[in-house]
Amino acid sequence: MSDGVVKKSNMKIGYIISQIADGTGVASYTYNLLQAMADVSDHEFVLLKDQHYSADWLAQFRCIDLPYSKKLFPKIILGSFFLKTIQRKERFDLIHDPAQIAPFLFKTGTIQVVTIHDLTALRFKEYHTTGIYLVHKYLLPWTLRNIDKIIAVSGFTGNDIAHCLKIPAAKTEVIYEAAENIYGKLADNNKLQTIKENYRLPNKFLLSVGTLEPRKGIDVLIKGFARISSQIPDYKLVIAGKSGWKCRNILNRIKAAQLSGKIIYLGYVPKEHLPFLYNLADIFVYPSYSEGFGLPLLEAMACGCPVITCDNSSLTEIADKQAALLIESGNEGRLADAILRLIQDIGLKRTLIEAGFKRVNNFSWKQAAIETVALYERLV
Repeated sequence: MSDGVVKKSNMKIGYIISQIADGTGVASYTYNLLQAMADVSDHEFVLLKDQHYSADWLAQFRCIDLPYSKKLFPKIILGSFFLKTIQRKERFDLIHDPAQIAPFLFKTGTIQVVTIHDLTALRFKEYHTTGIYLVHKYLLPWTLRNIDKIIAVSGFTGNDIAHCLKIPAAKTEVIYEAAENIYGKLADNNKLQTIKENYRLPNKFLLSVGTLEPRKGIDVLIKGFARISSQIPDYKLVIAGKSGWKCRNILNRIKAAQLSGKIIYLGYVPKEHLPFLYNLADIFVYPSYSEGFGLPLLEAMACGCPVITCDNSSLTEIADKQAALLIESGNEGRLADAILRLIQDIGLKRTLIEAGFKRVNNFSWKQAAIETVALYERLV
């Protein structure tokens, strides 16, 4: 145990990791918060996982299998019944699901905590599948009736919980997440060159990272870049991210744009390679319409890559208005102007890089763990 603050010892906590195999920001949150809490406390963490998931790191903890289903509704229903059975045997002091849609259709007889990452499915119904919308419209409020405390990953998400779900603000606590420690300025030029060659990256490029879905604004980025590509002939646009929902039109637009030779689509990039991409990129562009936190902002800042993003949702909160160039979302003209400005204004670029390094220092997984453990202890 580190010198973190722990008031109670030997609490037995059920920690649900059923979405950890998804490779998303929620998976990153689930893993990093767990490891940090194990470092700052003496509490016992028992992992409740999908029965098909396996990984070497699980050997650090005792694990219990939950029923598995590819479909969310059956998964939540089966998990809710199974969780009540598990609780009768294990007698957890507290159960925490860090992945939003939790198997908490019923009270289990112990304290239940859930982390909410974003409510964009309710705010932007048109950007999500019908199934995802229905889950957030009906299933999420049902499960939250049985929750003792909600953790929101940003103040913006906390406000959304109160306004969209009509939940009293006192039931929610904001605890920020952080970039992993793999993100930072890299000095190994040989490894950087290897990654550059493996992905066939150009000498100068703009980078965008994120799951391909309408909410991420990739279509606006492609249009905005097309406006100015002739003015910046040395630069290309590199897009990294796996396919998400409603991505067919985005993929078609990317394929059409690739014919110009100015856009490179990498598809899914393993997490361990992302720090190299951020270090190699000249500018990171994140034109999302709405985010619950905006983790890629911190990842890019930690790597010394200046950021352009939108003045909406949590993005303004995380960028703190000083550590990124903020633009109106959905405005390809403003986005094009911001790219040109940052390429041409070296002083502004340096200012954003320095401000980004300072901003990242306000977020850490250790602090998130200390605050989360303190929350557990107040509840038990």
